[in-house]
Amino acid sequence: MKETISQNSRFLFRIWNKLNKVYHPEVFQGSLRKKHYFEGWYFKHVTTDPSRTIIFIPGISLAWNDPHSFIQIMNSETGRTNYIRYRPDEFRWDEKRFFIQVGSSEFTSSYIKLDIENEAIITKGEIEYRNLVKYPKSLFSPGIMGWYTFVPFMECNHGIVSVTHDLSGSISIDGKEIKLEGGKGYIEKDWGTSFPESWIWIQSNNFDEHDTSFTLSVAKIPWLGSFFIGFIVFLYLGKRFYMFSTYNRSRISE
Repeated sequence: MKETISQNSRFLFRIWNKLNKVYHPEVFQGSLRKKHYFEGWYFKHVTTDPSRTIIFIPGISLAWNDPHSFIQIMNSETGRTNYIRYRPDEFRWDEKRFFIQVGSSEFTSSYIKLDIENEAIITKGEIEYRNLVKYPKSLFSPGIMGWYTFVPFMECNHGIVSVTHDLSGSISIDGKEIKLEGGKGYIEKDWGTSFPESWIWIQSNNFDEHDTSFTLSVAKIPWLGSFFIGFIVFLYLGKRFYMFSTYNRSRISE
């Protein structure tokens, strides 16, 4: 009897955990036991000078011949991109909330803490996020993918954590300080087995109207031996969301 109750409890926990992930796409969707799998989060930071952008992409790649976790850094001022590799077991996460740790660096929806040091780059500091605007969700639309969330065999899934937020704090890259106070941030993510064959992606939340954000993504999406051209677009303006996508029958005319 006790064994039956224990089995039922484990089954119910697995169901709850799966539903929790579906309706919280920002949390880690995978596991370290998966093969041929990737998951990554895109943290964009724009200073008060809109031409100066710093991006951090923490994630994990479980390719069969080269499993590793990573942090990618892109710096618009220098034009440099750094890809720092870590062991898979240096990737940690929280099942109940959005918390990712790669090496000694932490990534959440309220702050990131950076502690990166190798022969190519040294990055230290903490950036705090305030006034996050989250993408709206509902029972049949848990995130930016809408009801496509429930379509099986999708090779790449997409999620948005924050369409825009305010920044504070600073970081140093190779001894040079970058102040983020007064800047704007954006967070999104992807996960699955592979990226689309081709895609166009545009995002900005730096407009004269302070709380405005625009994202456009058009991709050639493989599915069940064929493919279709899908797109997801939104404009956040005046505290309202205007959404255009394949699944709500919008069309790209030009």
